[in-house]
Amino acid sequence: MILQKNHSHSNNSASQLPAVCQAINACIIAGQYSIYLTDGWQTTDRHFLNSLETIISTNMGYLAPVITVVVATVLGLVGYVVLKDGELQPLQENQFWGPAARKATAAGKEDNSIQSFQINISEKVLTDLKTRLKLEVATLEERVADPLDGVGFTWGVHKKFLKKVQEHWLNKYDWRTREALLNKYPNFKTTISGIEIHFQHVKPQRKGKKGTRALLLLHGWPGSFVEYQKLIPQLVEPKDSDINFEVFVVNANKYRE
Repeated sequence: MILQKNHSHSNNSASQLPAVCQAINACIIAGQYSIYLTDGWQTTDRHFLNSLETIISTNMGYLAPVITVVVATVLGLVGYVVLKDGELQPLQENQFWGPAARKATAAGKEDNSIQSFQINISEKVLTDLKTRLKLEVATLEERVADPLDGVGFTWGVHKKFLKKVQEHWLNKYDWRTREALLNKYPNFKTTISGIEIHFQHVKPQRKGKKGTRALLLLHGWPGSFVEYQKLIPQLVEPKDSDINFEVFVVNANKYRE
């Protein structure tokens, strides 16, 4: 222990020590004093208490960060113990992740072949969508109250903006053009461990000077494989690189015809 229990010069010692050491010593003394009480020493040495009080009061600026760190660490550990989900279970090879109803029929005979296809939404689906959009536009005035002045989007989607959105999707958006863009690169479907997977596989026309690398692209949520459509040509046929990529773009949302 750096700070001796010598009451005649405790204040002088405290003033000579670096501030950080004083703060540490104060914690040590406080801990020892609590031990004295626990062990039944019941010390009532007034000089000792005064020395402790002087050190703590003069170094509170250094003690505060220490106390904050200790409290934050304790709370973090408690939160980790209480909120942790436990260890992740190891993945088993060939584990089935699909619907339970499909598992009974897929046992031992799951079709995991890779099939090429093109996105082709039927006119029936597009007509139904436009019919419902027209109904939304026609009844908008009856269903949605007029916005307050100057509130913007504070209380939800602004009515005037909602009209523009409806107009865009009903009369300006061309799905067939978008569909052709999505079919620009080869689309494939397969089934892995009971889950239907949709992905695009794009191969370069030539091999890079330093080789071709396979690259798997995954999107987050919310998101879509569409995010990578403009990036694909820069990876497959880069202009200023000796390495190009054979690209696999997985659609985590999968695709249903």
